[in-house]
This record gives sequence, C-alpha cells and structure tokens, in this order.
Amino acid sequence: MGLAGVSIADGLTVEDLLPDRRTPEDLTLHYQFGDVRVPAVLRNLTPDEVDVAARWAQGAGTWAESALGVGLPASRGDRVRRKLHRLGARQVERAAAAGVSR
Repeated sequence: MGLAGVSIADGLTVEDLLPDRRTPEDLTLHYQFGDVRVPAVLRNLTPDEVDVAARWAQGAGTWAESALGVGLPASRGDRVRRKLHRLGARQVERAAAAGVSR
C-alpha cells in the first residue's frame, strides 16, 4: 500500500481513513508465530485478560486505557500487566530449566 502514509489534510494520512479489520484473535495469532513462548503465557489468561492484552498490543495507550476500551474497570489493566509479567517470568524460568531458547 504505497499511498498509506501520504498526507491528505490537517495531519491525516490515507492510512488514517482505512478501517483496521484485524481482530484481537488475528493479533494473537500473529504473535504466536513469532515466539513459541507466547501461546504458553496466553493460555493462562481469561478471555477478558486476552482482550486487554490484545488492545494494549494494538497501541491503545496505557494498560488502564486498554481495560476501559474493552469495557472493564481501569484497575484491571494494571492487573493484567502484572499477571503477564509474572507468567512471562515463569515461562522464561521453565524454558531455561528445560534448556530451551527462543
């Protein structure tokens, strides 16, 4: 899409006007192929937590804003962030113990 970054008016680009048809599932699948550790971590999240994480990964702003964006209280965003950090660290430890690298 060669014209996507072309400015059309008042700081808007063609890309700003195009709909983003990706779903949270699309984004999750994209990351699953990039790093085999991701599915192991995501399996430990509730569907609501996956939605918050996917929204944050899309660049929705802060974790609180990501939670609000999926209809959850802002406090859930930081809770998801902490849980992902904890699960990620556990996954790294398990992979190291098993001798698996990225």
